[in-house]
Amino acid sequence: MTESPLSPAYVKTKNKRTGEVKDACQSFENYLVEMLVEDGKVRDLIDVEELLYCWKNLRCPVFVNLVSMFYAELCKDLFSGQEGEGHGFKSRGDIH
Repeated sequence: MTESPLSPAYVKTKNKRTGEVKDACQSFENYLVEMLVEDGKVRDLIDVEELLYCWKNLRCPVFVNLVSMFYAELCKDLFSGQEGEGHGFKSRGDIH
């Protein structure tokens, strides 16, 4: 079986997209933690830690896919094109 000539382009695009989503999600996580610490919302920070713990232990592929799609869309919506405060995310006033 021979490989399609389109495969390398697809793989490159997918890897680039995956990297962009990872970067956006990491930016979102950093922003969320920074925002909660800045506002002194320690209980909210604990909730985020619990959420991340649950995500790490989520095993059902259907739910992993569902949560991943939601999180990717959330990151994409939050970071689509506007740079805020040098962090690569919209300011809280811009988030609806």
